[in-house]
Amino acid sequence: METMVASVVLVIVFVLSSIILNSIFKKAIVSRSMHVRSHLEFLSYQLLHDQLQVPHSERYNGWDITIKPYQSSGSSAVKLVAKKAELNHSIIHYDDTTF
Repeated sequence: METMVASVVLVIVFVLSSIILNSIFKKAIVSRSMHVRSHLEFLSYQLLHDQLQVPHSERYNGWDITIKPYQSSGSSAVKLVAKKAELNHSIIHYDDTTF
């Protein structure tokens, strides 16, 4: 009986530690992408003030950034996408103030 209880406690400890580590790693990835989100906001500002041509693509700190026109339910917008292949992570930002 003690073996069964010890096994259940051990499984619970491993599950909790796995959940905690997953949360920590997820927050680390999000915090590493803050500079890219800031750069996307900067590009959005440049689009708003006609300092950037659409379509546009560039590489920023290992992220591939593309800007393309986007049509949604009759309104025009711009789709900004930042992808990092090593992390298999994408950030998509829509800006409808440019058109």
